[in-house]
This record gives sequence, C-alpha cells and structure tokens, in this order.
Amino acid sequence: MAEASMPVYAPSTERERIKAMTGIPTLDLPIGPLPMLPDVEVIAMPGHTPGTVAFFWHSRRVLIAGDAIYSAGRHLIVPPAYLCDEYALACRSVEALVARDLPIEVVLVAHGEDVFENGMYRIRRILETKRDNNG
Repeated sequence: MAEASMPVYAPSTERERIKAMTGIPTLDLPIGPLPMLPDVEVIAMPGHTPGTVAFFWHSRRVLIAGDAIYSAGRHLIVPPAYLCDEYALACRSVEALVARDLPIEVVLVAHGEDVFENGMYRIRRILETKRDNNG
C-alpha cells in the first residue's frame, strides 16, 4: 500500500482498524479542541461505530455530524439500528450533544440533506420524535 504524504488522524478506538485496512499508521485525534484549529471541537459520538465523532466549528456555529446524525427528508435522525454497532449508544450520543446546548445553526451530514438553519432545534427534534414514537 502507498504511504500517506499527510498525517492521518483517527480516534483512538479506530486507529488499529484503519492501520489494518490501509497499512497507513495514524495519529491520535483528540476529543476536545483540535490543536491545529482551536475553534473546532472534536465531539465523541459513538454508536454508529465506536470511534464516530462530530466536529463543531464554534465561530461558524456549524456541526459536521458525518455519520453520527443522518437526514431523512426534512428531519434529522439517529442512524438506523441496522447501520449501528450500538444503536442505544448512538441515541445516548445524541442525548449528550443536546444536553450541551451548543449554538448549532448548520448541520452537515454524511447521508441525506444538510440543514442550514435551526440546527440545534432539529437535533432536539430527534429525541422528541423518539419519545413520541415510544423509542
């Protein structure tokens, strides 16, 4: 396999798996402020996989949710259980994010349509919808 010319960062829970799959050694991605971009915070969001993370860009009020939150039309959802290593943990990760009450306006997701306004309101709706459906 080819050598990476740039450092590859990964959560500690994913580093060995990535190295085994690619042959590329990784550096630890710290949870909390990124040393090279202190305005961007790495947030642990396990559930989809053990090392799922989101990135919150504080000054822009943008959450880069990746696989931690999906979009289903006009609604944000927890990734479906069949796509999660631990669905209950994915739900708890969203609950923990909501409890932080970050000023999220924009939510960028890996699957579905991105949200460009009222991001935290829409994330809160995930939990309300789950409660309404006895989830």
